[in-house]
Amino acid sequence: MLRSEEVFAHGGTRLGRLVILRRRWLLWRHAFVLSLSLLAACRIRAGECTANGTQFDRFVVVILENADFEVAMADDYLASLAARPDARLLSDYHGLAHPSQPNYIGQIGGDTFGITDDDPHEIDATNLVDLLDGANITWKAYMEDYPGDCFNGSNAGGLPLFNGALSLYVRQHNPFVSFSNILGSASRCQKIVPGNELDSDISSKSVPQFVYFVPNQIHNGHTTGFGFNVFQATDWLQGWLDPKLNDSAFNNDRTVILVTFDESGVSGSGNHVYAALVGGLLGSPSNCSAKGDPLTCADGSYYTHYSVPKTIEDNWKLGSLGRNDQNASAFKLP
Repeated sequence: MLRSEEVFAHGGTRLGRLVILRRRWLLWRHAFVLSLSLLAACRIRAGECTANGTQFDRFVVVILENADFEVAMADDYLASLAARPDARLLSDYHGLAHPSQPNYIGQIGGDTFGITDDDPHEIDATNLVDLLDGANITWKAYMEDYPGDCFNGSNAGGLPLFNGALSLYVRQHNPFVSFSNILGSASRCQKIVPGNELDSDISSKSVPQFVYFVPNQIHNGHTTGFGFNVFQATDWLQGWLDPKLNDSAFNNDRTVILVTFDESGVSGSGNHVYAALVGGLLGSPSNCSAKGDPLTCADGSYYTHYSVPKTIEDNWKLGSLGRNDQNASAFKLP
């Protein structure tokens, strides 16, 4: 029904009524188109609206421990992983520092915050989670042998080595608990979960858009009883990753997975570490003539751990943390 003031404003004529009806139709059409665009930018699942990215909808980080680039490339599985048709070697990727912890911190904080050790730290600063939450982008940090329940201890899960003095989970490989606005938030720290929860999330088709997976101290190659052992780490990685690459609930044509190491094993190597992108979105560069050779088909751009937040920020148009992420190079995709 037309309001009397609308009709009066248009002279009370039949033409006036038609003008009003057309205006209302145009407004309705604009609202309808806007709602469609919002739905196109979001997927509704389990009561959440998750934003699609410009290039990918899911980014996964899997981080191993302490190996030089050349040592990692000598491993048959890592070399074959980078040579897959849906993968790309990043041949000039670098860690940030020694020892381990600042490398993990940098991946989600855009800075090492002056940390030069593996001791517990509490950082009062913004981080990647702030940007993700602000854009309704789902995330979880999966830590093998993490006890859950916002655990903030230095370690958990004894190894059957040296009378159990070593641990499977260590805090310095979990950067999320070092930020006070994550650990101090019940809703956020509940998203730091034991690693085996990823399999449950795959089964229920509820894998988040940002996945940060840290293997335990054996599976990451850190503690084997014989020093750092990349070959033991990749034995685990192959059995863990290959089935997931074939599962559309984890990996599809809008998925990117980064497999890398936190730092090199030799401090004088320039912290040059192995890194490969793999996933449904990826493929060797179209101008590569030797598809089976990961080095020939590699992306030789200079990257660091700061490229992780930069790539995520650019993909979802999140802005930046205003630190080293701001000027880092995002990964070239696809």
